[in-house]
Amino acid sequence: MNPDSIKVRFGELEDVVGHAHRHDDIAIVPARVRLTGSMLTNGPRLEEYLAALKVPAGVKALIHPGEDAPWVCGRVQRVFSLPQTPEEERTEKSCMNFSFLAALQEAGQLVGIPFECTDHYGRSLLIFSGAAPPRPLIDRIANAFWQILLDQPQDLPEYADYFYHLGAGVEVRFGVRDGEPFMEEVAK
Repeated sequence: MNPDSIKVRFGELEDVVGHAHRHDDIAIVPARVRLTGSMLTNGPRLEEYLAALKVPAGVKALIHPGEDAPWVCGRVQRVFSLPQTPEEERTEKSCMNFSFLAALQEAGQLVGIPFECTDHYGRSLLIFSGAAPPRPLIDRIANAFWQILLDQPQDLPEYADYFYHLGAGVEVRFGVRDGEPFMEEVAK
């Protein structure tokens, strides 16, 4: 995908850093992006998305809705071949911070919408610029992104990471161990 052929809206594209994966008419591309605006716009959380779908109980049990960031990190690493984001590059109480560009055809032109996949204390969500796309477009992008991750949900790399929760004085360890996502607090 040639970045010069994309009309970027609702944010800025710095560089494409990986290969696109497509769901329906939307390609999700790992990219360095900049979200714009003083206040950012939340897209749907993974747990809300899953609640609206008929997902097999075994898949929901693997994902751990509400503490789903370890699963999302693993799937993003596996599907998009991205490394885990180092703790110092994540926000406080966060397991991840990955950025993407959603590319789709709009009125005969390839349009790119930047977004980030992040979490707060294990609850994964997508974030868009403050001057965000219309909600139906956010929902289409979220659907494409979550569906790409939900394809082969058990295909997870083994990894371990942590973040320090200053207020509680605990280290939160998370990752995938023996094929099972985990998130646990360890007193320091």
